[in-house]
Amino acid sequence: MQTYPSAVEVNIALVRKSLDAINRGDLATLATTVTPDFVRTDLAQAFVTGGPGAGGLSDFIGLIRAAVPDFKMTIVNIFATDDQAAAQIRLTGTHEGEVLGIPGNGGKLDVNGVSLYRFRDGLISGNNQLLDLAGLLRQLQAPALPPAEGTQVVLYGPPADLCVTA
Repeated sequence: MQTYPSAVEVNIALVRKSLDAINRGDLATLATTVTPDFVRTDLAQAFVTGGPGAGGLSDFIGLIRAAVPDFKMTIVNIFATDDQAAAQIRLTGTHEGEVLGIPGNGGKLDVNGVSLYRFRDGLISGNNQLLDLAGLLRQLQAPALPPAEGTQVVLYGPPADLCVTA
């Protein structure tokens, strides 16, 4: 009796195939893993580039590869249902070009994140991603940002609590 892979197994394999294609820079294979209306959402709103579909995803990957030529995404842990998957991911590479307005400095990047995938008709139809943005900014050696105007900053600790309104 022949057994067939479950939808869960198929979905996990599809995520692995798409990340492998990203890691190899194989945009043609990557395009075969997503629906024409695929939407990528950066939940931290730091990397809000690229339009829908494989073209938008390819544009985004091109931007990342220009800044981090040896960019690699690794799945640390993944689980799925029939129409969704969640993966703990690790992104590594060398900061060679501009990232978030910060010029390349040759530093090594190692950032954790979570990617949530949606599936439709055997393809990835969407991806919501949340990266450790604070960790990324620290590794990029980003300057500290001042608080937004009108923001109340409260510092606790000795010698006394301090409250400043920017």
